[in-house]
Amino acid sequence: MLEMIAAVMVAAAPAKVAVPGFTAVGMDQGLAEAWADRFVTLLGEDARLKVVSSKDIAQVLGIERQKELLGCSDGQNSCLAELAGALGVDAILSATFAQSGSTISATLRVIRATDGSQIAAATTRAKDVDALQDWLDAQAVELGRTVRIAFKLETAPAAQKSSSAIRWVPGIAGAALLVGGGISFGVSKSFATRLRSEPLDGSQIAAVASTGQTLEVTGAVLMIAGGAAIAASILWIAAPAPGEVSVALVPLPAGGAAVVGGSF
Repeated sequence: MLEMIAAVMVAAAPAKVAVPGFTAVGMDQGLAEAWADRFVTLLGEDARLKVVSSKDIAQVLGIERQKELLGCSDGQNSCLAELAGALGVDAILSATFAQSGSTISATLRVIRATDGSQIAAATTRAKDVDALQDWLDAQAVELGRTVRIAFKLETAPAAQKSSSAIRWVPGIAGAALLVGGGISFGVSKSFATRLRSEPLDGSQIAAVASTGQTLEVTGAVLMIAGGAAIAASILWIAAPAPGEVSVALVPLPAGGAAVVGGSF
């Protein structure tokens, strides 16, 4: 039982995203920290993401070392590698705010912890604090989706639409087979009618009977194949999209276990 529980946990492992804190330029840092707390809360509402906040990071690294690492430029991969390694995260999200008059410029970036490549970025110039808060709330949803797609925890919308359209193909083909089978089966009955109603000699009877039997068998085969294709299409449509399924193979004392996770 414990092994099976562990397997399920592996299959459903979320992506870990570190949010070291938001940087404020020319404005109250406390306000930026309040925005960061709300952003972390919204981002972590999806169970497929595990968010590591600045408070969590401080507990792991210590406040001073955290400040040192956060002071590194994006090009210093050694800092990024140390931060990612210490926290065991998959991605790091950073944000910078700069106020000029009543407007606030904001930039959000998500980078992959392993190589520093950019996963997502967003920027805006908000007219006031309320507009900026609305933008941040929307970005928590959008960036969260982008991160999940990047780590194969969610399928991209275009791929989902394409996958959904493809899943109808067997059903359409099955419907065509059913129609063809029905026609063939119906025509075979006319040959049976000829055998009963028309005066035929021996060779004619054999030919009509053979043709009718062939059409009957063909019709039955097409109808069975069509029904199977439609059933397969229904099952495929009801199945999770490719990005919604996770599989884990876990060795057990008696052999092994395969665990499939997804939304059905």
